[in-house]
Amino acid sequence: MAEHAMENMATICSGAVGWIDRSAMIRPLCESTPARGIQMKKTLGLLGLVVMLPFGLLALAGSGVAAAGGSTTFDGNISCNLQGTVKVSPAITPTSVGPYKATVKMTNNDCIGLDGTSTTQNGETIISSTESVKFTVPSTGAAGCSTLLSGGTIAIPAITVKWKGTSKITSTVLGASSAVIGVGSPNSTLSVTGAVTSGWSSPATYQISLGIDTATLAAACTSKKGVKSFAVNDLSGDNLEIGPAF
Repeated sequence: MAEHAMENMATICSGAVGWIDRSAMIRPLCESTPARGIQMKKTLGLLGLVVMLPFGLLALAGSGVAAAGGSTTFDGNISCNLQGTVKVSPAITPTSVGPYKATVKMTNNDCIGLDGTSTTQNGETIISSTESVKFTVPSTGAAGCSTLLSGGTIAIPAITVKWKGTSKITSTVLGASSAVIGVGSPNSTLSVTGAVTSGWSSPATYQISLGIDTATLAAACTSKKGVKSFAVNDLSGDNLEIGPAF
């Protein structure tokens, strides 16, 4: 995984945010890329500092809050891996120009806590989550996958993270934002940053970065049948981050 993560570093730093390579437990350092309007945050994994925190502070980090109805609202900094499928309608063909309706359905089966946060809070443990969002891929006037393979931005509505836990966990709403498309190889990226609007105990922000296999999508866009769906991957690391640290 470490070798693959280094292979993707150029792509990540040119168009993606919110990505963690667990093999090294380091968040990539990326400068801003004015050409695409991406504001990248310099973030560095602080796990090495956790051992220096007093025990009392560790006990408080990401303690969670029990909400009405027996649901637990999480807190702190959580990092997860997302992957899934994008369905588009109508199909993207060599002659189509859009716009296209897109539906993204994602799943996450693994989360970790960062900076002293535990994935078990108020007696409840995060097991997995599901996410879905619908948006419009605008027409660029050019045929085929030009919007997805030439960069740009796409308006994204709010995304609800539906957590699955040992019992009920409050869903987290990620506020509406704009997705930035970063074109690279082997993966292009669809990156979104914004504010958490509800379902977190303290003020927080989020980062999502979904990988798209550039060569596979480009080849599919040139076929007569066109593209009706394509996969999005986790860039071999964590690509959903929620918390005040992001």
